[in-house]
Amino acid sequence: RFIANLAEAAAGEEAVPEPPRVGWITCVELGAAYLEYAERYYRRDGKQTEQACKVKRRIRILVDHFGTLPVNEFSAKRLKAIQAALVAEGYTRVGVNERVNGIRRIFKWGTSEDLVPPAVYQALACVPGLRKGRTKARELPPVLPVDDATVEATLPHLGAVVADMVRFQRLTGCRPGEVCSIRPMDVDPSAE
Repeated sequence: RFIANLAEAAAGEEAVPEPPRVGWITCVELGAAYLEYAERYYRRDGKQTEQACKVKRRIRILVDHFGTLPVNEFSAKRLKAIQAALVAEGYTRVGVNERVNGIRRIFKWGTSEDLVPPAVYQALACVPGLRKGRTKARELPPVLPVDDATVEATLPHLGAVVADMVRFQRLTGCRPGEVCSIRPMDVDPSAE
């Protein structure tokens, strides 16, 4: 039937049909398809964003571990194997979770494109991230506040607006994004 449809298309009667799917694609092929999508999607002002580079690293991890495996055979156990391998390689708990979530997103996208059976993504969604204090993965040291002396020494090197933003943030305890989005009408300047 496919060859007959192809012959009709060659005669100009129909569009060229897609060949029938014999089996599922491999993880390498899924990674290549997702990379093509990501390179178009993760762009700003015509340039690739950092997210596109992260996607490449996630694909490399998947391909290194299970590249030739058909996607329909990828399982929660195999995702956990990648998780364990990343811990063994010395990645932090947060780093492992970011990479595993990135691989899971590849399969989610593949499911939305009919490249991955839905049951595979559903199984991967059930794999929990590593929890603090419940894994051998190393933890990052806590991020501490910058001491007042360093802030004071930095202020003279900043522009007037940015220096005022830093002072405002120190006084209010708001986040950097909140400082950037605040408008003059949001502040009552009547009191000291």
